[in-house]
Amino acid sequence: MSLNLKNRTLIVFVTAIFSLAPFLYLLFDRFLLITGEEIVKAWYYGEIVNLQEGQVHSAIFKNQGLLNQSPYIKSVVLVDQANPSRHLFSIGVQQKPLSKEFVSEQYHVGDSIVSVRNGFLSNLVFAKLPGKNGLFIFYEISSDFLIWSFLITLAFGILFVTYLMSLTAKVNAIERKKREVLRSDLLKRLSHDVNSPLLALSGISLQTKRYDADLYLRIEKSIESIRQLFAQTDKLDKRILEENADTATAYSNESAIDRDFEKVPVAPFLKDLYYQKRSEFSSREGLTFEISGLEDVLDCFVEINPADFKRHISNIFKNSIESMDGNLTKTLKMEIFNDDHSIIVKVSDSGKGIEESLLPNIGRKGFSNGKSGGRGLGLHFALESIKHWNGSFSIESEVGKGTSISIRLPKCETPIWFTSRINFSESKKIVFLDDDTAMLDRWISKYQLRSENCLSFKAAAEFENWFESGGQYEDELEFVFDYHLDGTNTGAAVIKKYGLERESTIATSSFLDKDIITSATSGGFKVFPKVLI
Repeated sequence: MSLNLKNRTLIVFVTAIFSLAPFLYLLFDRFLLITGEEIVKAWYYGEIVNLQEGQVHSAIFKNQGLLNQSPYIKSVVLVDQANPSRHLFSIGVQQKPLSKEFVSEQYHVGDSIVSVRNGFLSNLVFAKLPGKNGLFIFYEISSDFLIWSFLITLAFGILFVTYLMSLTAKVNAIERKKREVLRSDLLKRLSHDVNSPLLALSGISLQTKRYDADLYLRIEKSIESIRQLFAQTDKLDKRILEENADTATAYSNESAIDRDFEKVPVAPFLKDLYYQKRSEFSSREGLTFEISGLEDVLDCFVEINPADFKRHISNIFKNSIESMDGNLTKTLKMEIFNDDHSIIVKVSDSGKGIEESLLPNIGRKGFSNGKSGGRGLGLHFALESIKHWNGSFSIESEVGKGTSISIRLPKCETPIWFTSRINFSESKKIVFLDDDTAMLDRWISKYQLRSENCLSFKAAAEFENWFESGGQYEDELEFVFDYHLDGTNTGAAVIKKYGLERESTIATSSFLDKDIITSATSGGFKVFPKVLI
């Protein structure tokens, strides 16, 4: 089981404290031990003559002032081995009373100075006085200053270790974020770069359909497999980002509502989704797809979670197609309507339909109608999400004729960065910068442009050479830039470099990319979804 950053930090912190505290304690204790032994040795050997002559009290009284003033001596006691609880002489207050057993055990020490630990940063240094009188002198060595120094040093050590750990965590977080951004950028760029060839390949496969239907199906299946691979990669990338951010927003079977909202342009979003689904199910024999109403919602936005909405529409498509199994002709329609305050997305099929008595149960958790292995969760989650987006869900069905599901979502304000139309002027030269050379023909066809009025560049370096070599001095220019260009170049960076915000539009398939939206909003240029061509 892997530990998250918080747990790892806690483990390192505790380890550092448990390593630092004993080291500091041993250091301070060693200092106290040496100091205490030196004090006792200085007194003992300085008064050895008096002690040998039995003048014990004289030797002690003579040094009483020095003993009282010492910051390291807490108490001095003179005891007889026979009755250690009775002090023959004492200075200070002894913290621990001496037991007879303890004193008796020390009788063999001879004339040496002995130290034993007596508590927290406290030592007992003692000596057996010369002769056979059974007298012992005990020095209790400790220091309040030393104890507070230890605690303060330990506190500063903890603070320093904490600072180093927080600094390390910040550096690791920054580096991890850089790696995540780099990985996401690479995935987005790769997805973008592959999208154009896939569109071209799809167009070629349509031309082969009339000559070789099997080849057409194989190509379309391969194209869809590639699309699904990139979709799964993108989903995995988002999940990694969520886990690294220590979040828990992943979808589960029991919790299907994502709380994040985005303003989504209806027409390009649904058109792109429609073509993906049409390609995915193109191998179904006799299946016809129809879409209508996109022109009426070109500038309309709704506030939803796009990933969830795609999942719900995909599930509705799948249910509709499965309901038409066995039919010779199968028609799946997507219709978009623009109401005064709402957008209505209607998906209709020509399937077997649903009995009227069962319609109230549609969307209820756990209810599944005629679907082997169905868990009754897909439409339930869709209904919950639509309610969360302040929308509504309705279903109409007739046995033997088919089913229609309508999703109504409230419209929201169109953001300033978006445009669904580019009003090219006949008097201006139009400059395109796009690494997909096939896009120029699509622009000319879509807007009935004159090819002599168009100038196209594939790489950012080519455009910059032309612009700096005199192109910037030409009058009446309009610019259309792809966002993801060759290498790490972006259309937004080129616009900013030459100050072309007022004359430029970004045309991209990644029209929901937050980085692109942020660049357009701050830069003051428009974003046009390529799928509308």
